[in-house]
Amino acid sequence: MWESSFKTSSEIRKGSETRGHKEVNIRMISFARSIGRGHSTLVNFSQHLNSPPPLTLPAYTTIASKVGDASREVGEESMVKAALEVRQYVDQAKSDTDPMKCGVSVDGSWQRRGHSSHNGVVTAISVETGKCLDVSVLTNVCRSCQRWEKRKGTAQYEIWKAEHRCTINHVGSAGSMEAIGSVQIFQRSVEAPRYLKYTRYLGDGDSASFKKVVESKPYGEEEEIVKLECVGHVQKRVGTRCRRLKQDLKGKKLEDGKGIAGTGRLTDKMIDTLQNYYGFAIRQNAGNLPGMIKAVKAILGHLSSTDQDPNHEFCDASWCGFLKDPNTYRHKNALPKCIIKLLEPIFNDLTSESLLQKCLHGKTQNNNECLNKLIWDRCSKEYFVERKTVEEAVYSAVAHFNDGASSILKVLNKLGVSPGYYTGQLCTAKDVQRIKKSACRSTEVAKKHRKNKRAVKKGFLDSLPQTDKEMYDPGAH
Repeated sequence: MWESSFKTSSEIRKGSETRGHKEVNIRMISFARSIGRGHSTLVNFSQHLNSPPPLTLPAYTTIASKVGDASREVGEESMVKAALEVRQYVDQAKSDTDPMKCGVSVDGSWQRRGHSSHNGVVTAISVETGKCLDVSVLTNVCRSCQRWEKRKGTAQYEIWKAEHRCTINHVGSAGSMEAIGSVQIFQRSVEAPRYLKYTRYLGDGDSASFKKVVESKPYGEEEEIVKLECVGHVQKRVGTRCRRLKQDLKGKKLEDGKGIAGTGRLTDKMIDTLQNYYGFAIRQNAGNLPGMIKAVKAILGHLSSTDQDPNHEFCDASWCGFLKDPNTYRHKNALPKCIIKLLEPIFNDLTSESLLQKCLHGKTQNNNECLNKLIWDRCSKEYFVERKTVEEAVYSAVAHFNDGASSILKVLNKLGVSPGYYTGQLCTAKDVQRIKKSACRSTEVAKKHRKNKRAVKKGFLDSLPQTDKEMYDPGAH
């Protein structure tokens, strides 16, 4: 038996904090962190490839820390660049340091579901450009403090305490993290390097965070912050209130002697219809408050109309079959008057000018949800991790969200690694493919296909139209 030693990779020699480490180790750790995995994953990878074991756990920890620092730098640079793009988009500053007014979509996310999470993330995404401008990572526990608590009062404890940098930056419940993080984001927005004033707050209907931001008065007494509502969350209010109404009246008889549920009445399918119609009314009339109010009022009238008693006063000829051809149109499956009477208070509340005024922008918080997914793809929700690990995932996700897969190249450069030809080519190809896929999903054919799929799932259609299947085949565009 004989052995032969050889180097699998060159070392980083100068100009970087990773000096002395093997390039292949840096690349492997960067990959493992990008999918939210650690040292054990690299061990399993080597095991399946029948290759020598990876670097030791201490060496992994050292390099992983430096990868996290590089990801943070790239993420912060990306957000500063995004802030500059907002300033150029708004273009109302008197000088380079004059804070500009803009809008942000603010949303909180937690590592664990419910209100038991020790780590939370708050993201602020520009309403104008759709890019992330700032983030806040909060944690209310420090494992190192927990481990040393038993040695409190000893000489070793005092030495440790003098050198320890506690990771706790939030005192309170997990539920309060979103409000505290939002305040932090607003308070530092006017400072370098952003120089922005977030005067429009797009939220998800939970007024706790917005209220906290307003009370903090980040821009002084005179600057007002306006609340905007996410259209998607407002739309869900219809379904929530209708289902609650149905539950409250379960087993009770209405004026016509029948229950609230059943064929031709307030079924789950009808609740979905009401919710969808309400969402269409808002989205199709973005920027037009009178048109939005009229469209919402048309919903109950249209669904309760019969041939003997048509009620299409607020309907629009672009979608109402009765207005298109009153002579031949026949009404079907009209909701009974007693059901409409119960739904009227709900729709009166949801037709108020004060609510719909906040929906005129026609935007949702889908961008925040997309960023949240990227974050938790890089940080496991199954196991507790320290704040630095969460921050690494957050800044890596932000860079990818703002700049695409090519952000990996910047991280590698920060680590003293030349990305290489194939890394660059694959990153570019991935970004191009993502843009193509997005463009394809934005076509009318793709939108109609998704709409039909949802309709089949909710029972509005029995099956997908055959023509749609053929038109949506890969390569058919």
